Amino acid sequence: MAKGARASTRKANNAALKSKVFGPVEDARTQRLSAKLLELAQQPKKRDEIAMVASES
Repeated sequence: MAKGARASTRKANNAALKSKVFGPVEDARTQRLSAKLLELAQQPKKRDEIAMVASES
C-alpha cells in the first residue's frame, strides 16, 4: 500500500519542515515587506500628490 498524506510520520515531517525551514523564510519575508512599507509610509508626500488631492475635493 502507498503511504497516505494522513500518515502520522508524514504529518510529523511536514510539521517539522514548516517550523524549521519554511517558518524562518516566511518570517524574513514578512520582516522585509514590513520594513519596506514603513519606509514608504515615512517618506514625505510629493507636492504634486498633495495638490492633486486638494483639487479633486
